[in-house]
Amino acid sequence: MRIEPKDIKRLGRSADLFDAVQNGQADVTFADQPVAAYYAKTHPRQIETWSADGLAPPQRIGIALRKQDKELQAAVSQAIEKLKDNGTFTRLYKKWRIGQ
Repeated sequence: MRIEPKDIKRLGRSADLFDAVQNGQADVTFADQPVAAYYAKTHPRQIETWSADGLAPPQRIGIALRKQDKELQAAVSQAIEKLKDNGTFTRLYKKWRIGQ
């Protein structure tokens, strides 16, 4: 399954990111795990999160999507696995010194 990116947006506040997903202005957002977990806890019917652990040690990254977007959830999971499997994430991690 492959979903082509349409548009990448940068928003100012974390709450804006989750609000954009919730109201359909964005399909997915990435956030620090504690922030994503809090938003999912306070909006359990609208937002689902899962951990992207292993992508950016020692940081914890959370991913948030609308619960009903099962196809997108599967595509994001596949994309993360592909990044890990083919070494792309490791190259980006080293290039941009993520976590340093």
